[in-house]
Formats: sequence, structure tokens, C-alpha cells
Amino acid sequence: MQSFEMRGRPRSLSRDGWWLASEAHQPDAVPPSDSPGRQCEGGWDPARIMGLILLLLLGDFLFWQQHVGLSLALFSLAVTLVASHGSPLRLRLVALSISLAGALPVVDYVLPLSVAFLLAGLISSVVVLARADHGRGACTFILHLADFLIALPDRWLFALRGLLRPFAARGPGPGRAVAHRDRGTRGRGLRDWAFPLGGSLIFLALILEANPLLLQLGRETLDPWTLILRVCFWAGLALMILPFLSRRPAAKMAHLPAWRVLQLPGLNPRSVLRALILFNLLIGLQILSDASILIGGASLPAGMNFSEYAHRGAWPLLATAMLAGGFTLAARPFLQEHRALRPLLLLWLVQNILLSGAAALRLDHYIDAYGLTFLRLYALIWMGLVGFSLMLMAWQVLAMRSNSWVVIRLFCAALSVLYASSFINFAALIAAQNLSRDRIDIPYICDLGPQAAAEVRLAAHRRPEAALLTSYCAAGRAPKIRGWRDWGFRNADVLHKLALQQAQAEGEAG
Repeated sequence: MQSFEMRGRPRSLSRDGWWLASEAHQPDAVPPSDSPGRQCEGGWDPARIMGLILLLLLGDFLFWQQHVGLSLALFSLAVTLVASHGSPLRLRLVALSISLAGALPVVDYVLPLSVAFLLAGLISSVVVLARADHGRGACTFILHLADFLIALPDRWLFALRGLLRPFAARGPGPGRAVAHRDRGTRGRGLRDWAFPLGGSLIFLALILEANPLLLQLGRETLDPWTLILRVCFWAGLALMILPFLSRRPAAKMAHLPAWRVLQLPGLNPRSVLRALILFNLLIGLQILSDASILIGGASLPAGMNFSEYAHRGAWPLLATAMLAGGFTLAARPFLQEHRALRPLLLLWLVQNILLSGAAALRLDHYIDAYGLTFLRLYALIWMGLVGFSLMLMAWQVLAMRSNSWVVIRLFCAALSVLYASSFINFAALIAAQNLSRDRIDIPYICDLGPQAAAEVRLAAHRRPEAALLTSYCAAGRAPKIRGWRDWGFRNADVLHKLALQQAQAEGEAG
């Protein structure tokens, strides 16, 4: 029989029997072995606190009384770099790449969509850093991202508690002797620094009085009201970036919730079969009617012109195609119950793809009649995305893929379309299309803003009525870049085009 030998002393016994040990071995005098000695609660080690201070200084330099642009992207990358402190190099490179991809739309032009991608990239990079060992996959990442957003208020409180804990006074207890020694050490430090700091302030006052340049700089910087506003700016900036820097411990998820089959009341194999038969008949009738008018040249009902026909049908047909996608997801689990369900569902999807094409064709005819607007252009993009989604669902049915497979790809497709749209100058496209029409909608062109200045200036050289736009509306004025902080590729591109047009005009005049 082997004897059992216990070496060392359990930590719980050491803590409970602190009064039996000497002062040098009190548990409060030595940091726990499972956490770094210089790590304070909330994941705020000295390096991370120094990173927060550097970020505040950088934010003051980039944003205080400055216009934003490129500065937003630089600050986002700096926050990611500080948040990745202590992580492996490969993980840091992945986080920086995600943050850079999210910041690129802001480098092009600052608008709500590009700022949303900036925040999404920053949050995603922090989630990657915090959840590196908690599994991989798109579903896992989406769940962790949702967990981060839900726990965001708690992350703020956790980070503030970690920052303020070193300044909180210790209460009575076993560590009061250590706290007394700490207060004595701080008192000696204050006495050691009192004379040097006081003397430096006196010398600084004399130097400021003797140097007019430094005196003016001091008055601008130390103005009471400006100083209060600046401190509030620092505090607000610190509160905004605290959740991204603190390393809040999170419990590992034991399992991921499985995708549930979407079942609506009244859905069963028999009802889905009957619904597909009726739905296909109705959609087939609508397609034949649209084809006879749009392609065959059939006459419209009395009292309705073609523009009204195109406008009235575009949105209902788009809504029908979107509902068709939802019905496909709901009917997908029943395909194995009857051999006719799969071909009927494929027919249903093909007909709805044709229906979304008919809706886009109607909207195109309406744009030809009344011109292009932001809403009509966005509707065309959305119709194309809906058509692609229906084709992807048709492939899902053919390949017998699950609903989770198609939902993830639909989400990625929608995100890709939004990401690509943030780099497109829609104002310039709308101006170019509308200025080529016989009749110019001058008020709407003026509302497009300086991003359409190059197209407006180009049309002013060709059409006399367009020359009024260069003098009386913002669309004819060049965008402004006040410095490198608010630099954007789109504004720089418009200014470059305007400079080329001016050089060409001067060459023709010479």
C-alpha cells in the first residue's frame, strides 16, 4: 500500500491561518500566484493604463477642434493595437486586419454607413482577441459578437471598477498593516516631490512672463472654460474606448444553440404542397401579364400611363419576392415528405426570380421617365440582392443544404453589398444620369452636395441651363479638405477631377 504525501501548504489554509504566520508571509503581502502581481482588477496592467493615456493624447491631437476623416481610421487602428497588447502576434495581425477593413470606408468618405463599418470592424477585432480559444466558425463568431454587444454596459462598469480600484481606500481587515505601510510610502513620495514640483511651477511662471510666445500659448491652453471643455472631452473619449481595452473575463459557452427548424402555425407537408400549387398559379399569372405589357406591347388599362404602371408595381412585386424567400425557408424542412414538393419549390423560386426581374424592369422604366434618385437607386440595388438571394435558395434546394447554410451566406452577401456601396459616390452617379436628360430637376441636383461638383461643372460647359448650378447651389461647389486629419479619398478624387477640368478648359481657351 502506497503512502500519500502532501507537499506544501494549501492556499486556503494559508489564508485562513494568516494570524499564525509572520508578517512577511501574510497572504495580503504577496499577490496570488494565478494572476500577475502587477495586474489590477479589470485587466488594467500598467502597460494597458499607459496605452489608455496615449490614446487620450492621440484623440486630443486628432479630434479636438478638428474635422474628422482619416483621423477616425487612425484612431481605430490605435485602439485595436492597444487592445491587442499581450496577445500572440498572429492574433494581433488578424485583429488589425479586421479593424483596417472596417476603417477603409471612412478613409473614402465619412457618412453614417462608413462609421458603422468602422465600429463593426473595431468590435469584431476585440471579439477576435477576447474569444481566440472559444471555437471557430461563422455561427460561433456571430454568437460571441452578440454576447459582446449585450454585455457592453457591464463592460463599461467592469472597466471603471478596474481603473478606480487602486484609488479606493482599504477597509479594516487582515491587510490594514500593509495599507498603513502603503500610505506611509505615498506620504514619503509626496514629500519628495513637493519641493521639486513647487519650484518648477515658480520657474515656469517666471519663464512665461519673460517669453511672450509661451505666455500666449499658456493663455490659450490654460483658459478655464477651454480647459473644462477639454477635460470633458477627455472623459467622454475615455468612456468610449474603455470597453475595448478592458479584458473582462467571460465564461466559456458550454455549447452553442442549435439552429431550430422554422415552423409556422399551420405548416405541414400537406399544407405546404397545396400552398405551392396555388402560389405558383398566382405568380405564373402575374408573370404572363407583365410579359405581355413589358415585352409584348399589350395595352394598359384605361386611364393609366406607363410611368404610373411602372411605379405602382415595383414595390408590391419586391415585397412578394421577399415573402417568397421567407416561405422557402419555412417550407425547406418538409421537402422529404412528398416527392412533388421539391420541384414545386424550385418552380416557385424560379418564378419569383423572374418576378424580381420584372420589378426591376418596371423601376428602370420609371427612372427613364422621371430621373434617378437615391431611393430609386437603392431600390435597384435591393432588387438585385433579392434576386441573388432567391437564386442562392434555389441552389440550396438543389444541393439539399440546411437553412443555416443559406442564412449565413445571405448575411455575408448583404454585408458585402453594403460594404461595396460605402465606396461608391452615388451623388456623382445620380448627377451624371439626371444631367444627361432633356429636363433637369435643378432643386434635386442642388441637394446632392459637393460630391457631384465634377459632374455639375462638366455639364455646365455643355449646357447653358446647367451653368446656373455652379453659382447657386452646393452641388456646384468643390468639397473642402482642411488638413490631413479630415482627408478623404472621395473628396480628393472630386478635387482632382475639378483640377483636370479646369486645366482642360484653360488649354482650350489658350
